Amino acid sequence: MKISVNRHLFIWFFSLYFAYFLNIPFWHQILDIIKLSSVADLAYLLSASIILPSIFAILFYLFVFPYFGKFIIFLMTFIAVFSTYHMHYFKVEINADMIRNVLHTDFHEAFDLLNVSFFLWFSTLVLLPFLSLYFCKIHYHAHFLKEIKSRLISILLCIALIGCAFGISYKNIIVIHRNHRNLTGLVTPLNCFYSLGKYIRKQHLIKKTITPIAEDASRGALWKTVSKKTLLIIVVGEAARSDHFSLNGYLRETNPLLKTKNVISLKEVFSCDTSTAAALPGIFSKLSQRDYSPEKAAEEENLLDVLQRVGFLVYWKDNNSSSKGVASRVREENVRDLNQNDDILLKGLDEYVKSLKEDTVLILHQLGSHGPSYYKRYPSEFNIFTPTCNSSEIQSCQKDHLINTYDNTILYTDYILTKIIEVLEKNPQLNTVMMYISDHGQSLGEYGLYLHGTPYVVAPKEQIHIPWIIWLSDNFAKEFHVNKEHLLKSITTRKCAHENFFHSVLGLLNIDTEEYKKDMDIFGK
Repeated sequence: MKISVNRHLFIWFFSLYFAYFLNIPFWHQILDIIKLSSVADLAYLLSASIILPSIFAILFYLFVFPYFGKFIIFLMTFIAVFSTYHMHYFKVEINADMIRNVLHTDFHEAFDLLNVSFFLWFSTLVLLPFLSLYFCKIHYHAHFLKEIKSRLISILLCIALIGCAFGISYKNIIVIHRNHRNLTGLVTPLNCFYSLGKYIRKQHLIKKTITPIAEDASRGALWKTVSKKTLLIIVVGEAARSDHFSLNGYLRETNPLLKTKNVISLKEVFSCDTSTAAALPGIFSKLSQRDYSPEKAAEEENLLDVLQRVGFLVYWKDNNSSSKGVASRVREENVRDLNQNDDILLKGLDEYVKSLKEDTVLILHQLGSHGPSYYKRYPSEFNIFTPTCNSSEIQSCQKDHLINTYDNTILYTDYILTKIIEVLEKNPQLNTVMMYISDHGQSLGEYGLYLHGTPYVVAPKEQIHIPWIIWLSDNFAKEFHVNKEHLLKSITTRKCAHENFFHSVLGLLNIDTEEYKKDMDIFGK
């Protein structure tokens, strides 16, 4: 049974619903700011309560027409409910970078985000609008021109209403929004559409042709005396925090195996961004932190292209979502399956290393400490720190339970890295190196933040302070003139970042090119 509803009533119903029920983070932030301690605060709240639904009404008058009007509202409702959930519980900020993260999210990552609290949130907020959309038959004016005239009058009345509401508290509105510029970015789903537009514009500006770099690259003088084939394994971590590695001073023993392997662990390393989609290309880019953006990195070749150009076989093996384009011009294989752990990266590794007949760079991209389902990131035998948070609803877990679970993921990474080193130790016929570096860090409830993706300029240290661990075989150290003892003393406390990785790998492997900057090389041979 359909209920006939006048389009003005329909539009204002959804305008009020979007403004008051689908913008909880917006109102929560406003109430945190104004405190309702004065008449001016109450006047501002009244103004905002009139302006926001009026803005939605204008949008609906512009776009809700017969045949596709309900679909537009359905889509906007779905986007608003999804985004406000993550904004409310995880303090996610919707911007172009977050849109990039969403578009790069694969099925496995999306599946981890589904939990009881999300379904409760979703079902509670969408039930009323979906029932309204299903049972209501919107009554439009029979004559198109009269319908347009009616809508234009309604829009003008909304603008007048906004003007009156602004006049009630214009001084307070100006001051509050000047001091809290993020407020307008909390209005959903308008923030999603605006950010999507910015993201599309950025992508449109990316050059379609890839600019070559280091075309003059060649192997340096040391290669004339190298007698063995060389293997560099780069392990790219996921969401690993430097301050949760006992190698870097964490009081809990999360690296019991690596500490026996004579590794070099850099303690002051910082990522170029706070999400995998943005940070991963930065690890392999020649761009400095000042000049870096994922869009700029996508326009030119990277470290892997240079290494391939000088004769290395380059192979990217992924247990994460993808290489984000970094490995698009080299051999790339994704081995990820649902709830699969990183031991898949070890499968066949020994045989692969033994069979190598040429100089090789192997990149292993971990699932690592990917949240929010930390408890799924390690086998049961690594459930050492207990009790744990066995849920993706990490905001509902006790803080110590969440940290226990996260630390178990670091303990498992310790095991994975040690197993890789042991494979290399068993192959003395090669010059071998292992480097481990994380894409970004992770928030575990500090300042009310969870996961990652906070805009870099305001990101907490927990999201950008990352580990960088190096292991060198004696063969490699001898043939490439690396003094491991000197390195251990000289670089462990050096402050560096993703921007150093490109130059450090080139320097370590003695690759000559005009692009190489010695002052950016942590080895500085």
